[in-house]
Amino acid sequence: MIIQNSLQLDKFIDILPDLTNDEVFFMSLSARNKYLTDEERQHYSIGSAEMFCRRVAHSRDEIKDVLNNMSIEFPKYKTRNGMAMPQKALVTYFNIHPASLVKAYESFSEQMNRHCANIISVGIKSGSPNKELFNPFRKMQTTLMSSIQKSRSRRLYVDIDVDIDSSESKTRSDIENELSTFFDGHGIDHHRILTHGGFHVLVKRESLSKKVPLHKLINDLDGSITNGEVKFNKNAMVPLPGTTQAGHLVQIT
Repeated sequence: MIIQNSLQLDKFIDILPDLTNDEVFFMSLSARNKYLTDEERQHYSIGSAEMFCRRVAHSRDEIKDVLNNMSIEFPKYKTRNGMAMPQKALVTYFNIHPASLVKAYESFSEQMNRHCANIISVGIKSGSPNKELFNPFRKMQTTLMSSIQKSRSRRLYVDIDVDIDSSESKTRSDIENELSTFFDGHGIDHHRILTHGGFHVLVKRESLSKKVPLHKLINDLDGSITNGEVKFNKNAMVPLPGTTQAGHLVQIT
């Protein structure tokens, strides 16, 4: 089962907006090589990061149904050498920004029209287009889902990704305390997502002002550690609370 803690998932869903017009929520499963031992990497051969089973939900109420359907589909996915995807490497990612289907269609159609024109052009010149030219059409569904993932409708949160190695002298708690002190001092609304290697901070954009030196704070924190990083997560994909990441429950506070 992908959903391991319904209460944690419900807490996350509660901070999401109601969708309008052409908006959807994008989510996906990924098998991450970094969560495996060297021996397991050779055994499974999943690559450095493999995203699969991309899905969308058309409302907050639909998220759980989509995740349950993904759980049913999960066993059919295999690694590059035909092995079952290892549960240990599994991460469920969620895009914190609603996606626009209209923007996604525009991007998708532009890409596919270029491929179509290429086939026609080559076919006219050679009389027989190379079979490889048709590969983009065999991968249309992946292209469409990738277009949806990248087609942000609106940006409600700023995502700060904190990843700290256990050998680092400045601990995860130290960073958490510095961020919390900063946000509380400036009256900034935020939520924390606790992950396997650190945490994400979702900062509500409407509570930010241009005068708040957030970028300076993040740069200073990132410069204060050696074995890890503190950065703005521009792709907006976060591990989903209520699911597991490398066997650890992802939680929201």
